[in-house]
Amino acid sequence: TSATITLDDLKAERTKSYEIGTKWDLAEGALSLTAALFRTETKNARITNAQGYLEYVGHRRVQGVELSATGRPLPFWNLYAGYTYMDSELVSAGANATAATLAGVGKPFPNTPKHSFVAQTDFTFAERFTLGGGVIHNSRQYGSFGTGNVTRSIAPWWRVDLNASAKLTDNIELR
Repeated sequence: TSATITLDDLKAERTKSYEIGTKWDLAEGALSLTAALFRTETKNARITNAQGYLEYVGHRRVQGVELSATGRPLPFWNLYAGYTYMDSELVSAGANATAATLAGVGKPFPNTPKHSFVAQTDFTFAERFTLGGGVIHNSRQYGSFGTGNVTRSIAPWWRVDLNASAKLTDNIELR
């Protein structure tokens, strides 16, 4: 299979982003909470198509909200948690649209999960030992656009991480 490159394929992506947010520092700065609303629009957007080639797909829009909490609420406790909601859409297919790209208009943009969540925490005790863990979650992510009823996607997934460390000396730590 060979790829055909046109002048449209060589145009740069043009992105405009809008964001409004707030940050609150609580407990004398030990805990920070943030929230933001955002919207990003990209003209000349590209995807990797089913054959593995970059494809010009026109106009994409992603809008949503991002929330996070980070800090050290107690001297022995670190935490980070974040959630992002992204409503993505292929708004228009562009001048050289393929049948698959045309079928994707109005659908979620590839590789953009609607829900994304991460939380990590760790506890330090006896000034030398740390135990912690975290979770990461992404909702369904769509791949390249398909024609008809063909939809390529990655199922929602969770990942769980655990960690432990021991500071043996000032220069040696076992993790």
